[in-house]
Amino acid sequence: MSKDGIENLYALSNGIQNIIKYQEIKKTELGKVFDIKLSNNNLNFIYSDFRNLLGYHILIYYNGTKEFCAKDRCVKEYNDYIPDKNFAAEILLLFKASVIECGMPYLIGDKVIRISFDEYYTNARSVFFYQNIFELDRLTRSEFSDMDFFLRFSMDVGEPGYYYLIFKSVESLDLAAKTGKVEEITNFVNSLCRCHDKLEIFENYKVVPFVSDKETLQNNGEVMGIMRNNPDFTTW
Repeated sequence: MSKDGIENLYALSNGIQNIIKYQEIKKTELGKVFDIKLSNNNLNFIYSDFRNLLGYHILIYYNGTKEFCAKDRCVKEYNDYIPDKNFAAEILLLFKASVIECGMPYLIGDKVIRISFDEYYTNARSVFFYQNIFELDRLTRSEFSDMDFFLRFSMDVGEPGYYYLIFKSVESLDLAAKTGKVEEITNFVNSLCRCHDKLEIFENYKVVPFVSDKETLQNNGEVMGIMRNNPDFTTW
């Protein structure tokens, strides 16, 4: 069976891209069985995923606002967490047991399956902005048509993070800052994020953008990186 076929066979959920696009976490039967086994081993998590990313991976998404515990091992940071070999082996045994319980063949053999943990809300917000930055830009510039700016997706997360608020000139940025427009734009973008947020990834959270101007970003050599991360935009 091809690698894509194995990825589909052992799918645990609809994946982070579809979760954000359709605003719903859907778990496969294998995913439900595997999640139960993880829960029974004291893992505080939201969902898991099986992916072929230059090799097989089991991704477990945890809630960074709570303590994520695995027996005596806990994660409190938002950084990706890679389990030690013994812990990874335990999780892999749970996965194999889940495959067997579902009456499915285990076709991976002795190939390596990497186990990793990602913070769910941080990843979910990043995917949301990647998928929706074009529409967020259009709606926001329409709302503030008297201002000279645009929005772009950022690979960075946190505060500030997720997106750039870029003004066409230093002067237009200074004017927006002095008149409170930067804060108004930020609040408007947050209202758009919460508008259809069935997953509640923006509940009690305010996204704070990187605020800059075109000249500064050009002088810092950041333009090409921003353009690569925003393929829907053909102009700068």
